[in-house]
Amino acid sequence: MPFDGTARDDSKSVATSLLEEAAKILERPERWTKGHLRQGGVFRQPRYCASGAILQAAANRGLYEWTSRTVPPEAQWAVSFLTSVVRAQNAYPAVESMNDHPDTTHADVLHAFGEAIWLSRFHPRITEERVGSVFFTLTV
Repeated sequence: MPFDGTARDDSKSVATSLLEEAAKILERPERWTKGHLRQGGVFRQPRYCASGAILQAAANRGLYEWTSRTVPPEAQWAVSFLTSVVRAQNAYPAVESMNDHPDTTHADVLHAFGEAIWLSRFHPRITEERVGSVFFTLTV
């Protein structure tokens, strides 16, 4: 399992970096989108949803390829931190629900990333739970 042993701390550290890079990718409103992981990119700069920005950050580091169906553990951790924030503060069941909600703004998404970055750096105890094929973090 990707969350076993010592790789956990390394994955969490890289996850923090992925969250930071994803937030930078989405820094400008024109780089953010709803309803698509990634949109555009051939003749214009691509746009990303929150999860798509994390995947692009992983791709920038050589951890992920857009043609792959396998998400690396570091990106899973990053999405898990963001999911924890979204579920706790916004009462949405998943990152995609928050990102794609009609009332969600670009500022809301960046705020969630800021909280997830803080959580990934400073929360003393994180455990994981596998629900279907999605990983969520639970604070204990």
